[in-house]
Amino acid sequence: MATWYCVVILWCLSAMSVCAQFSGRATDTADSAARYAEPRVKYGLVGGLALDQHSAEFSALPGIPSCCPGFSSASGFGPYGEALFSWPIIDWLRLQARAGAGTHAPEFRATEIKPVLDADKREQIATIEHRIDADMAAWDASLLLGWEPLGPDKLEIFGGGSILFPLSAEYAQREVLLEPAGGTFEDGRGVRNESSGDIPQLESSVLFLRVGASWELPLSAAPEREWRLAPQLSYMYALNSLVDGIDWSPHHLRLGVGIVFAPAPAAPAPPPPPPPPDTTIVVEAETPPPPPPPYVTVEVRSLESDGSTREDAVFMQEERLTQHFQPLLPYIFFEQSSAALPLRYKLLDRAGAARFSPAELPGGSILESYYHELNVIGYRMQLVPESRLMLRGYTTPGESRAADGARLAQRRAAAVKQYLVDAWGIATDRIDVGGGALPPNASSTTSEQGRQENRRVEISSSHPDILGPVIVQDTVREMSPPAMRIFPLVNRFDSLPVWSVSVERDGVQLKQFSGTERLPDSLDWRLPSDLDPDAGDLQVRVFVSTKEGAEAQSRPETLPVRRVTVRRRNLQRRGDVSYERYTVLFPYRSSGIDELNNYSISFIADRIGPESRVRIVGYTDVLGEADYNRRLSAERARSVAQMLNVDPVNSSGAGETEDLFNNDLPEGRFYSRTVEVFIETPIDPDGGG
Repeated sequence: MATWYCVVILWCLSAMSVCAQFSGRATDTADSAARYAEPRVKYGLVGGLALDQHSAEFSALPGIPSCCPGFSSASGFGPYGEALFSWPIIDWLRLQARAGAGTHAPEFRATEIKPVLDADKREQIATIEHRIDADMAAWDASLLLGWEPLGPDKLEIFGGGSILFPLSAEYAQREVLLEPAGGTFEDGRGVRNESSGDIPQLESSVLFLRVGASWELPLSAAPEREWRLAPQLSYMYALNSLVDGIDWSPHHLRLGVGIVFAPAPAAPAPPPPPPPPDTTIVVEAETPPPPPPPYVTVEVRSLESDGSTREDAVFMQEERLTQHFQPLLPYIFFEQSSAALPLRYKLLDRAGAARFSPAELPGGSILESYYHELNVIGYRMQLVPESRLMLRGYTTPGESRAADGARLAQRRAAAVKQYLVDAWGIATDRIDVGGGALPPNASSTTSEQGRQENRRVEISSSHPDILGPVIVQDTVREMSPPAMRIFPLVNRFDSLPVWSVSVERDGVQLKQFSGTERLPDSLDWRLPSDLDPDAGDLQVRVFVSTKEGAEAQSRPETLPVRRVTVRRRNLQRRGDVSYERYTVLFPYRSSGIDELNNYSISFIADRIGPESRVRIVGYTDVLGEADYNRRLSAERARSVAQMLNVDPVNSSGAGETEDLFNNDLPEGRFYSRTVEVFIETPIDPDGGG
């Protein structure tokens, strides 16, 4: 290791000597511009080797058995890197801040000559080497003062304090019998007291005194010389032990090279030209009067669904009960090469099945109801004892070999059957199980999404009520009127570089409009449906600032917010409306009405009365091109409108623009291939409707 020290020190001194020679040549050019000799702020990165020179006075690490008479020193080396920031205090004095990280690998060695007993209990004189090899990673920070005795940007001698924070520290210990060759300890081995692990009782930080020097070599002969090469040499002397309870001081020498960037000062402005010989008398024009100060007010009106506005707006959050018709997707999906029911499906035991009722399914999410599909089927098969169920399992190419694939498909169908038998007590002879390779109406096998959809069990029944839709009720909230129109009025439009309009409640900003161009004549904001009516009234303010720096703010316009609950709507039924929502599912890339949808279409048609308002919206999943999905969703909506005898003008296609469900899941994509039918029917206050 001493040879290493000598080689690195000689290399560093030689590099600094060469740097000094080249720096002297470049200085002739630099001195031609006096302004470039001013002290500058510097930034840099330094990298190199840290040569460990640890001093110690201990015989064993805390709690680690050892027979060593004592360790006194250790050596080693490891890479380090640090960033530096240096700024001038006066011409010859600088303040440095450094932060970096590095690794250290000191090797402790101690040799002992003593008699030992070999395996035959004979005493012999032995040479024993005690070893501890440490491996540490740490980061450190330094605050230093630098002295430049030869002037700025040449030799810098620095000193100050550092603190090191160990990140990890491990050791490997053993005692080796060197002589006699082939000798052993009492246990018949040539090695004893072997152990390794984290260094115990490691201090959280170590303080250092740090001194060093650097020399800067400009990398360009240009006067500004912003980029420099800077060899570095520094020594760090530890002030406290690295390990609590023993004397272990981790001193080390750092040798490195840095890249320093020192931005050049801006060029001074050129002197003004001399005045012409003939002096011209300039008569200043009369200063125009200052523009009037800005004055701003605001007016807010409610914006109705038909586009009309009303003054004296009061916003009502209305709660209404809606009935949602949710079709059952007759598929259960499985993971790759698995026949176990995925955990996202809601599986019950016998006690849970006894308490289950489809009427209590959550109304806010179709997927939450879908995950109870097997429970809905089990519940209905108990009510219709003559019904039978057909389960067909399928796989996708690549899951397994042909024979294994057939067994996997059968096992998937059998897993569904076993759940219905165990949890719901359905007789085994009422459920027919089968399987095959791909489903009859398979999704594309060239994409992972299509392969996910093909790993499924398809469910069919002899009785239409078993797979009939689930009807749930949900409470929906919406604002009435749904939006507000804001009219900001200001007396000056010619010089408004900044304006903003904000909607607030109790000091909390709910919406802000802002700009740097002409203030708009009006602004529209749609109120969120989940706005809490009990949190207070809304306030609208307008703020403007002119080019001259004058500012103005309007008085707040206060807008009441009220709540209309379901109970209150039931007490005041005159003019009320019933809301119903129906979902119709479509096969992959299809807009045709299949046999399963005929049941749904017939049910929906019976719910449309002469006074009903019907809106039909089609959707798709995210697979495929956006233009194709938009056309497909519109075709699906028109197909449903035609079957319901609804004017096609009330149908539209949203394509994939509205993400109805999580399309990462196969069931989410199937439920996105859908049409939703919204029916609003006036309620007769006398009980009809």
